[in-house]
Amino acid sequence: MTRILYARRVAPAQRRRRAGMLVPLLLAAADLVLLTLWTGRRPAARGFLGPGESGPVITGVQDITVTAGSRVTYGQGVSAADRSGHPLPLTVDDSAVDPDVPGLYPIVYRAGDAAGNTSEIPACVYVVAGAEDCAAAEAVAAAAEAVLDELFPRGLQRYTPRERMESIYRYCHDEIRYVSTSDKSDWLAAAGSGLVGHKGDCYVYAMAAKVLLTRAGIANRDIAKIPTETLHYWNLVDIGEGWHHFDATRRADGATFCYLTDSELMAYSDAHGGTHAYDRTVYTDIVA
Repeated sequence: MTRILYARRVAPAQRRRRAGMLVPLLLAAADLVLLTLWTGRRPAARGFLGPGESGPVITGVQDITVTAGSRVTYGQGVSAADRSGHPLPLTVDDSAVDPDVPGLYPIVYRAGDAAGNTSEIPACVYVVAGAEDCAAAEAVAAAAEAVLDELFPRGLQRYTPRERMESIYRYCHDEIRYVSTSDKSDWLAAAGSGLVGHKGDCYVYAMAAKVLLTRAGIANRDIAKIPTETLHYWNLVDIGEGWHHFDATRRADGATFCYLTDSELMAYSDAHGGTHAYDRTVYTDIVA
């Protein structure tokens, strides 16, 4: 739904689970904090100055981390104004958020002025299973923010969805070193291994890409190979042209899979022992 800011939704009581974050991820998070202090660079709240020279100004947007079952409070520190500095109403679309289920959810802040100009900026809600996961989620968010600042120095909305998607693909493919194993029971730990530790297997590539794509306003879904002796994970993306395959994992033969149709990826898969075979009863809407 789209809501005016500061309206609150009360969720059922928090659900609990055992702590599951990896010690290496927490150590890497500490390294990230130390690096931030050493360089003097702290993750800044995002702002978008609107399209052209006339759109509303939205400032102070940051990602939100909550434990499952908690109330999500939107808009703290976020404001909108026209180009003359007059405050404007600000809304947030949180229709994708399920505060009871751990995961990563996109939200979008929007504002419009009297002349009909509009601006929007995407962000994420990290719903984590327990309080012990909050520090790891914040470390992942800070690392992702630093990556996006580097990839899109003019601000996300100055780049087309295709440019954003392709830049994120190149980053994940080139900057994450492939190793053969990861903890596939915890998507947040996997994302941290990629964005903070810069190494991991296919699951790490997919979860790191998931965080960056979501924070960049690119619709995405998870997809996995049909269980066999070997597993494989990748992403689906939609930049307004339907769902396409997005697999940033490095391959020994140098093949790359950025924004492929189903027939394009299946041609490779069929020629290489079913590398990307998937359940077609679940994923029925990929562009052929």
